[in-house]
Amino acid sequence: MKNIFIIPGYGIPKDILKDESYRRYLSWVFNQVYQICLNKKEKKPVIIFCGGKTDIFKPYKRTEAEEMKKLFLTWAKRDFVRNQTKDWQYKLDKKSLSTVENLLEASKIIKRIKGRKQIYIFVEFTRQKKIKKFAKEILKKNFK
Repeated sequence: MKNIFIIPGYGIPKDILKDESYRRYLSWVFNQVYQICLNKKEKKPVIIFCGGKTDIFKPYKRTEAEEMKKLFLTWAKRDFVRNQTKDWQYKLDKKSLSTVENLLEASKIIKRIKGRKQIYIFVEFTRQKKIKKFAKEILKKNFK
């Protein structure tokens, strides 16, 4: 079974590598993905970063998805996790600007992945009800 992780963004800080809020959010997500992959012996999960151009800093070209991937890769390249993370597959949804769009764009990526899938969606606590409702309608698959 292929494990797929959907990670929505929440805007773009000036420097994601230094932003404390994003670091806390994504470090928790990274650790969860890592542990799930260890437990399930998954070497090639698909990690989908969702978020479009919400950059408020010149030259206004960055996307949430690209910035989150940048931070994730800095952690994935560390010596003590590199063996487990070296084959992780990263997909970017660089178009979405809302929760619904996150799920719609992620569903397009998921449809291209063959075989049985287990989908995990990471959101902060205040968005859990909303994401469950939308995911049930949009993904039409079992998700956690």
